[in-house]
Parts: sequence; structure tokens; C-alpha cells
Amino acid sequence: MRTFCLILFLTYFLQFGNSSYAQISIQLPAIPTIDPIPAEWRGFNEGAKNQISELQTTEYYDAVTAMDPGIIRWPGGNYANNYRWDDHINDMNQLHVVNFADYSTTFGTEMQIVVNFGNGTAHEAAEFVRFCNSTEPFYQNWRDEVLGSNTALNIQHWEIGNES
Repeated sequence: MRTFCLILFLTYFLQFGNSSYAQISIQLPAIPTIDPIPAEWRGFNEGAKNQISELQTTEYYDAVTAMDPGIIRWPGGNYANNYRWDDHINDMNQLHVVNFADYSTTFGTEMQIVVNFGNGTAHEAAEFVRFCNSTEPFYQNWRDEVLGSNTALNIQHWEIGNES
């Protein structure tokens, strides 16, 4: 990969950095060496359809701990466009906003939450934000019923649909 980047740089330099516009012929090896992308360069999406049992293994815990992500995005992937957060609150086997808050605390990360864009409304998205962050008594009571605590989640990072 480094060799390929060097070739691209040299190609650009020779073509645009030289007023004579020299031609160059590039021969790539038949089997190029490809360097893997380091794990710390990758983001971390937590899938919308993840089952809690998938996340409760020692291997999973060790991998996320080693990655030390500052932010975990949920729900991740294209499915997030149509994920209705309140449809799954009572399914304790699936990762959802109730146990995602605990999950985030376990790894000491901030949460980035995706609000439904594909089949939801702006009102539903706004209600989700209020549910997570509002200090109004109505939302405190709702959180207390759903999360077992009236404390605001104070989510700072939001996404609409599957794009920032």
C-alpha cells in the first residue's frame, strides 16, 4: 500500500509538478503487498439488530476495551434508517436505548445515536431527542418508566438517518 501511495505521489508530481508534462508508465506487481488498516483507524458502529448475548462474551468485551472508542454509534448500518427506537424497548435480548446507555457506561464512551429517517417523522425524531435529553417533568417521568431512572442521558451526538 505504501508503494502504491508513493507511485501515485510520483505520478502526480511528474505530471503536475513538472512543466514539461513528462509521461510515465506504471507497472504494478502481479501480487501487490496490501497493508491492513489498523483497528484504531476504524469507527465503531453497534448494529441495530444485535442481540445482547452477542455482546456479552469475553472476546467481545476485550476487543471493544482494546479499541477504546471514544464514541459508539447506535444503531449502526443501513438498518438505522428504519429503526424505530421505541418498538424494541421491552425486548431485553436486543440492544436498544435502555441497555445501550448501560453498554456505553461499561466502555466509558459517549453515545452517538441515529434517529430514524426512512419511515419516521420529524416529530418522532424530536421526541426521541427529548426523551433522551429533556429535563422537563414529562420526559423525566417517561425515562423513569422506561429506563428506571429519570436522569437525562445527555446525548451530544445525533445523526439523522444513516448519514451525519
